[in-house]
Amino acid sequence: MDKTVLEQVVLEEFDYSFDRLIVVDGITRSGKFWLTNMLMYFQNLEYAHHFRIMDLFIYMNKTSKLSDNAAVSLLQHEARMHMWEVALGRNINMRQLDSSCVCKGPKADIYKKRISKECGQNISIEDVFKGDNYFVFVGHDWLTNSSLCFKAYPKIKIIRMERNPIDLVYAWYKKGLGKEENHDCRLKNKSGPRPWFTYDWQVEFSRLCEIDKIIHSIYSLDLLTKRSLESLEPDLKSKIFFTSYELVAIEAKKEASKLCQFLNTRQMDDIEEFYSQDYFKTRDRGAILGSRKGKLELIKSLASDKALSLLLKLDQDYKNTGLDLS
Repeated sequence: MDKTVLEQVVLEEFDYSFDRLIVVDGITRSGKFWLTNMLMYFQNLEYAHHFRIMDLFIYMNKTSKLSDNAAVSLLQHEARMHMWEVALGRNINMRQLDSSCVCKGPKADIYKKRISKECGQNISIEDVFKGDNYFVFVGHDWLTNSSLCFKAYPKIKIIRMERNPIDLVYAWYKKGLGKEENHDCRLKNKSGPRPWFTYDWQVEFSRLCEIDKIIHSIYSLDLLTKRSLESLEPDLKSKIFFTSYELVAIEAKKEASKLCQFLNTRQMDDIEEFYSQDYFKTRDRGAILGSRKGKLELIKSLASDKALSLLLKLDQDYKNTGLDLS
């Protein structure tokens, strides 16, 4: 059996509808896990998981390292297995210091029971797909390859988390993401491994200073995402909900209502716990805009004129979307 036929067989074996799958997508440091903390207070939603291997399949296909059939097969396989494991109570994050810890939400007792339930292994994958709960995965830049997402999961719903590019550049800089060794997925070339999204501009990337690398990287990811979304049919675009760090910070209750409508679910009574978090005391409109001025001044002192012009263009484009509320 040749490779093409083998891939097709695997694809057909795991071709589930995945109508109970939700992905929270966004660029690194955009606030995705904060958003998933809100989703934990929605009825019938499982707590969010992030699996780096699934990100890798998206990137490898985007850079032509993995065929469509192979990528779809692998994405479907990973999703169905992880959904089943969550239903069993496996791989549940109970680490208190992590933002994705289930103990920080209203459903902690549910997962504690699953972890200790002896008969849990009797749950079949068919039971999971026929159940009432929606499974939430976190993705990093999946929408740079949006067509593949819908090939793998035709009935998926995607929540896209955005954030002002000035804040993103500053957050990347503080996290050390101007240094290529701090990126999880890198492609190897003659001059060494480089972040996956630089696959068609690696030589230029290697010549940039740290802050310029960050600005050009965010600009590149933004461009890849926009081009990918432009190619989608309207019915697929309707399955993507765009929100932002600023909207969740400043208009959390309004945004939660919109998300519930998009996901066809309701908020739990306990969601007031989310709204009362200390985060909101330091993330109002004044605090966000006030801190941004200082961030921009720091960036200006480090960036080249070319990189700064790219950042200011990104900033203006983002403000034009209405997601910034500035």
